[in-house]
Amino acid sequence: MDAQLERLGLAPHVTDADLAQAYEDTPAPEKGVIKNAVAMAHALTRGWAMTSERAVHLGSAALKESARPAAFAVFLYHSGCFPLSALASAITLALVARVPQVAVVAPAPWDRALLFACDFLSVPWVYSTDVDVSALVAALGVAGDGVVVDLGLGGFPTPLAFTPEDYGVVDTLGPSPQAEAYARILGSLRRTDPSQRSRWYLAYSEEEVCARFVLPPRLLGGWPWDRLGPEDFLVRTTIFS
Repeated sequence: MDAQLERLGLAPHVTDADLAQAYEDTPAPEKGVIKNAVAMAHALTRGWAMTSERAVHLGSAALKESARPAAFAVFLYHSGCFPLSALASAITLALVARVPQVAVVAPAPWDRALLFACDFLSVPWVYSTDVDVSALVAALGVAGDGVVVDLGLGGFPTPLAFTPEDYGVVDTLGPSPQAEAYARILGSLRRTDPSQRSRWYLAYSEEEVCARFVLPPRLLGGWPWDRLGPEDFLVRTTIFS
């Protein structure tokens, strides 16, 4: 696939050397925040198993549904809309579903933590927003149907598009290397004014906070998705007979 992408002028904008360098350059606390996101995604999907086939009889008719991992997943990511932990968690869900090919499209310049996350999750294809996403999806689609997830970047129609305003994050943590690392990772995230929000999606806190999910400091970086899971990275076929 790498050779085919290169022939089509769709070679990744980040090299393997860039990813390896980011792995070396990213400080341990920032790595820890991202690893928390990956670990939580794995923990929340423990026990999940793909049902590859099922059959249902509906009177005189029969329904047969089969499922298989998507051939690829493309993540359209804007760091000003979602924290990096949300992207890392989403990619992990695709890997749990055994999606074999993953690409990330994000505005350049890329933060070292973003490149570390891609390297840590074995994402080989990272592109700037200069890439023609439609052409990239078409090229990857030679291998079969895929999935596109939009985390704030926009510009490509997909049912898996998430609205940043629905995913506000707040923390009430005191100073610590981990909290400072999280703050650096959130550097370009557009933060919601606390006075404008009565309920948050996610809070990192040891206090009582009005949020859908509240995580303690030791899980800083964890990101539980509400409307995204491994099943969203499956391609389903339904046959009636």
